[in-house]
Amino acid sequence: WIQLHDSDISQVAALPGGVNECYGQYGSIEGHQTVPKAELTALIRLHEHLLGLTATDGDVVIYTDAKIVHDGCKKRKLGHGSLGELWCQYWILHDALVSLRWKIEVRKVVSHAHTKGVSQDPWLSHGNEVADYWAGVAADMVAVPEGDIQLLQWMDATAYTIQDRLVA
Repeated sequence: WIQLHDSDISQVAALPGGVNECYGQYGSIEGHQTVPKAELTALIRLHEHLLGLTATDGDVVIYTDAKIVHDGCKKRKLGHGSLGELWCQYWILHDALVSLRWKIEVRKVVSHAHTKGVSQDPWLSHGNEVADYWAGVAADMVAVPEGDIQLLQWMDATAYTIQDRLVA
C-alpha cells in the first residue's frame, strides 16, 4: 500500500479512497509464492513504475505489514537466502530512484490490528485491510478448484503406482 507525495499524481492510477492512493494493483509471482516474496515483488513493481514516470523526483511512503520486508529495507538487506535475487533487484531500482532525488520511506503497519487489540491509526488499519482484500482477490483468481486438486492428486498417485510397478 503506497501513498505518493509531491509527485505528478496524474500519472498514478488512482481509484476511490483518495487521490493519492492506489488500490487494486496486482500481478503474478514467478515460482513458488510466499507472502514475503509477494510483498517484496510488489515493492519491486512499484519501483519499476516510479522509474517509468516522467517526474524526476518525489516522496513516497510505503506501508507494509511484512516484517521481513520492512526490516530488509531498513537494514539494506543484501542478496542471500531465498529472497536474495529479489533483494538485489530491489536495491538496484531503489538506488536508481534515489539518484533521481526520490525519497522512499518504508513503514511498518500492524496487520489485523483491531483483532489483535493493537491501537493503531484507523487510516493505517484501513489501508492494510484494503491491501489484504486485493491480495485475496488475486489469490482467488489463480486458485485451483478443489475438484481439480483431487483429480490431480489421483492422477499423481496413479502415475506413481504405475511407475513403481514398471520399475519393480
